[in-house]
Amino acid sequence: MLSYRNGWQALHYSRTWDVVIVGAGITGLHAAVFLKQSHPHLQLLVLDQHFWGASATTQNAGFLCLGSPGELLNDLRHHGEHVVLKNLSLRWRGAKRLLKGLGAKKSGYKQTGGFEGFTAYQLNHYEDILKNVAQLNIIMKRITGMEDFYSPTEPKKLPLPANHQFNAAFYIKFEGQLNPALLWENLKLKALNLGVVFQNGARVNAVEATSIGYQLHNNGPTPSIKTKKVLLATNAETDSLTGGSAILPGRGQIILTKPISGFPLKSNFHAEDGYLYFRNVGERLLLGGGRHWDFEGENTATIATNERIIQRLKAYAEDFIVGAPVEIDHQWSGIMGFTTDKQPIIKEHQPGWFVVAGLNGMGMAMGAELGRMAADRLYEKKKS
Repeated sequence: MLSYRNGWQALHYSRTWDVVIVGAGITGLHAAVFLKQSHPHLQLLVLDQHFWGASATTQNAGFLCLGSPGELLNDLRHHGEHVVLKNLSLRWRGAKRLLKGLGAKKSGYKQTGGFEGFTAYQLNHYEDILKNVAQLNIIMKRITGMEDFYSPTEPKKLPLPANHQFNAAFYIKFEGQLNPALLWENLKLKALNLGVVFQNGARVNAVEATSIGYQLHNNGPTPSIKTKKVLLATNAETDSLTGGSAILPGRGQIILTKPISGFPLKSNFHAEDGYLYFRNVGERLLLGGGRHWDFEGENTATIATNERIIQRLKAYAEDFIVGAPVEIDHQWSGIMGFTTDKQPIIKEHQPGWFVVAGLNGMGMAMGAELGRMAADRLYEKKKS
């Protein structure tokens, strides 16, 4: 069978790489950057099935957050304080590492603060959180050093249109907004400037052990790639390559409205136990989530719109946020990877074959730190 590769491609890619990272999202790119910074001599290739961006990194809502008080209380009750502290530490270290590595200008970052809002039928839930907010603030101070991380605020003070339908709310001290597309482009450029090589449009479908490492079979222009070590930073799609069942894919739907004249929101907002989240993009409303409206349909790694959820998101925007009709300008979806214990996975699957996955919808906050940890694991660097 004749190959459609030209000779230059064959010469460039048909070498034995020191490391191949599968997945060019925020975690995989950070792992590549840290590896090249620590080991400049490495022959390092990043493969991604997408030609632009990744299924989570460039498809998300652009929140940089540690979690709402409702989410934190729910995690405490279901997973315990040890898991909560461990995850919060990862998120906090990751957020700081991301901002330090790229800076505000190259990531589109704005420190905005955030809110969690409660409609009339959720007031019992609000009261439950209010009774426990002192404990939550003690936990957040342990991680961030900040006092009163969560504080109740009056509905009339919310930065929303006057006829919004939130009857109670908490203010969240540390939250910010990012531009996922700008962040991804600048992170990839940083990796390129360090000498990382990329091949996009290459979906890996099998990892085969060899005498010197691994061979990655893919549908790209170089169908078989040899490497001494491999890192899977494929999050929700990891199990398809490892044969495991640890990662549950979950899809998130997002709508972006046309500009709303005088729209006052300039921060992040969480609702319905974190299953809904919204923010402004200029004078537009970005509203995402809704998996709780169709868990069965959204437990998938297929990027597609769910019209049932899209229409409910539009109705929610009109009924609870804006109080008037809105027009959808764009709609899309992104894929997340979840674990049953809500802890990310970072491990050596086989000798020289590492996995980092299961970011549980917190890739923006965790990704940089998990990428750094994965890079250290690949070359046995002690914890720093």
